[in-house]
Amino acid sequence: MGIVSLILGGLALLFCWVPFLDVITVFGAIAGLVLGLIAVFRKLGSRVLSLIGTIVSGLAFVLSVVFIIIYAVSFFSALDSASDYDYSSPSTSKPYGDPSETDSPDDQAYPGDPTAVPGDPTPSADATVCTDGTAIALGKAGIFTYDDENQAEVTINDVNLDATDEMLNKNSLNETPPDGYRYAIISLTIKQLGNEPFPAGATDVIFKGVAEDLASPAQFAVVPEPWMLFAPNLTPGASVTANVSTYVPVSGADTGSVLLSNYLADNVCEMKVG
Repeated sequence: MGIVSLILGGLALLFCWVPFLDVITVFGAIAGLVLGLIAVFRKLGSRVLSLIGTIVSGLAFVLSVVFIIIYAVSFFSALDSASDYDYSSPSTSKPYGDPSETDSPDDQAYPGDPTAVPGDPTPSADATVCTDGTAIALGKAGIFTYDDENQAEVTINDVNLDATDEMLNKNSLNETPPDGYRYAIISLTIKQLGNEPFPAGATDVIFKGVAEDLASPAQFAVVPEPWMLFAPNLTPGASVTANVSTYVPVSGADTGSVLLSNYLADNVCEMKVG
């Protein structure tokens, strides 16, 4: 009986911290405690084993009860928090949300987030619709097309092709570029020309010739404010200026181009960076 008590107590002690299993271990600990006490007082078998089994089973019982209480309190606290949540409130963080949705009047931008500027929904004089295989010169405007008749204009304002130190100092979670590449920071201005809202925050950039899986860490790296990822949906005529990042080759980047895309756009804009 002392050996059985020790085995039951040991198993209960081993698994008493596991959610749901703690409910089972508490009964195992009780059984081990009872058998150990019987063995001690009736002097059945080794008194040392009986005492050890009793102590282990008692400890397992106490810990099982403690963990049951902890998990129960956590569970009901979570239920209470969920019941208090207002599911009718619209989400305020939606750079990739449905562009037809509008923000709540109570929504407030965080410091450093890009701010949309109202304006005239007229394209720049030198703006051209982006087509495959045609690169637009630095400083010239390209035009995204979306939802059939709607358009949005994008312009590269400034390019820093050697921004690795700045990016790594900006956030410790930013990954070190792969061998042969470095970070570039690109300032973009996006202007809404159509009638339907345009999700500027969903604009991605990748250096032409760089594989998508290689470029992903740079696209989502933390950049100096303002960050285009958090740009608002643009209403007709509104524009926003913010930064994006990408990996560029260590050599030859100044004669290359980047590919700008948006999940809502029907075309991709190839734009020179030098």
